[in-house]
Amino acid sequence: MEFLVPYLNFVADCIALIGGVIMCAGVAVGLYRLGFVEWASFKRKDVEHDRRVLRYHLGYYILLGLEFIVVADILRTIIHPGLNELIILGVVVLIRTVISVTLNWELSHADKISGTHP
Repeated sequence: MEFLVPYLNFVADCIALIGGVIMCAGVAVGLYRLGFVEWASFKRKDVEHDRRVLRYHLGYYILLGLEFIVVADILRTIIHPGLNELIILGVVVLIRTVISVTLNWELSHADKISGTHP
């Protein structure tokens, strides 16, 4: 079983890298879309809905990326069970949970105000 540890570490690193790439791609897409939204705002158009949609999509990318990072941390905790790995896993899961709950609350609150979902 020890011979698998370097390979599993590599897999965990790749999974975490994928999560980071997803979040960075989400930020890049969000910045791109933000440019168009703010340009429309500059032209005096109503962009409130577009900004909510942008926040929703950015939050989606962040949550998806964090899911990959959680999987990588679970794998690392299985490979190297220890207090440090459990703390890291707990912090990442806590951050992901807080972001998810907050985003879902904001979206449901916005739905009640506007009557639409982004």
